[in-house]
Amino acid sequence: MLSIDFASGATEILNTITYPHPEIIADPALKEAQFADNGGLVRMYVTVDGYVVAWILGAPATYRIDPATGAFTQVEKQPVLWSPDQRRRVDVSEASGVTTLTLVDLDDIPQASVKITGLVSHIRWAGSNNEIVFTLGRLVGGGVRQDLYVWDLVDGKAPAPLTSNGASFGAEWLGVIQTWVP
Repeated sequence: MLSIDFASGATEILNTITYPHPEIIADPALKEAQFADNGGLVRMYVTVDGYVVAWILGAPATYRIDPATGAFTQVEKQPVLWSPDQRRRVDVSEASGVTTLTLVDLDDIPQASVKITGLVSHIRWAGSNNEIVFTLGRLVGGGVRQDLYVWDLVDGKAPAPLTSNGASFGAEWLGVIQTWVP
C-alpha cells in the first residue's frame, strides 16, 4: 500500500500484503469477460466508512485497509453496492446462463426482480436512485458480445439496451458517487 502526495509526487510505503500465489485456471470466454468487467485481477472499493476494501484474485482473503496507516484486516466478503440514498441494493444471481437481478430494500424484502439471458457485470446506480446501468455479456457467433443496459426501476419494464456495438463495458454514471458498504 502506497501513500501518494499528489502535489509533490512523494510516495510512502504504508504496508505490504503477502500471500502464496495459487495457480489460476482459465474460465470460459463469457465468464472471463464478466470477470474482467467486474474489475479484473485487483479490485479496490472505497467504502462509506472511509476504508478501502481490496479483493485480489487468488488471495486467501479480502482485505479492509485503513488508508491513513496501511493497517489491514481480513473480511468475509466484498462490500455491497447500495443506492446513493442507501435504501436499496440489487442482488445478482446466475444459473444456466441467466442472470436474475433483484431489487432489495433495507429490510431485505424484494421489491422487483428481472431475469436476463446472459451474464451481468459492473452494476452502477444513477443519482436518481431509480435506475441502474450494467454490462450484459452474451455468447454470439463464437465470441463474447457486451452491451450496456439500463433498468428503470420506476416503470418496472425489462432492462433496455443503451448500446448495440457489442464492445461496451464498465459504465459509470457521471457525477454519481458509488455507495459501497462493508
